Amino acid sequence: MLLGIDFETTGIDTKKDRAIELGAVLFDDTFTPVAQYSSYIWDDSVGPISEEITEITGITQKDVQTLGKPFDVVLRELHKDLLEDRKIDGMLAHNAVFDKSIFRNEVERHNIGYATNLLVLPWVCSRQDLASNKKMRCQKLSHLALDYGVTVDPTTLHRAVADVRLIGQMLQAAKADWADMLRRATASKVIVRADVPSPFGPKGDGGRGKDLAKAKGYRWEDPGDESGRKWEKQWVKQILEFELDEEAKSSPFPVRVLARITTQM
Repeated sequence: MLLGIDFETTGIDTKKDRAIELGAVLFDDTFTPVAQYSSYIWDDSVGPISEEITEITGITQKDVQTLGKPFDVVLRELHKDLLEDRKIDGMLAHNAVFDKSIFRNEVERHNIGYATNLLVLPWVCSRQDLASNKKMRCQKLSHLALDYGVTVDPTTLHRAVADVRLIGQMLQAAKADWADMLRRATASKVIVRADVPSPFGPKGDGGRGKDLAKAKGYRWEDPGDESGRKWEKQWVKQILEFELDEEAKSSPFPVRVLARITTQM
């Protein structure tokens, strides 16, 4: 059994921003939903919800203050409704680095010892650990789902449980293999740099290299790993170490390793 999970939050800084909604879906290994749980999250320490977050998610301050529950209560309900007497073999999220960081920080904030059982499981990312995604230009969940032929209801995007169900639909449509995704999720990873020409100056390429780097998944200074470390003035990304030779052969630029990551996020 796999536990798909998604948090809506007050922002994208995992160290300071807070969870305001949890959606969880229990899947079998064919990504068929078995059960689900959803709740707003709220206590006085969460702080205000910005207009920007309300615009993105549709979640208002009134929603969470009226219907929300403290995180420890939400987690107890999750265990009772979905996890009691079930063996969970792995966690699943679309941006697993983000959701695991939010989850860990809330668990530590509320001193919930039993939740470490979920934190030590393999966390598989439906964005990074599905090999066929590399062919897709955009890695957003809704875009990938559409690319794989899944009908997407825009009115339910960025609502936690709907997003988790969409992950399952997308993986089914992609004919995803859980064992392969797990292998990729637990493999050693590396941070690589692409030596992209400057767009400026007499030898500048006018930005063509920048566009190629983005198309290959490189990001300026931020490789998207859990550490939050920035690589100043460099085009970087995180890849699987066993894919390094393939990356070097297919890249339009010279590629070199900046760091190795040997533990799972």
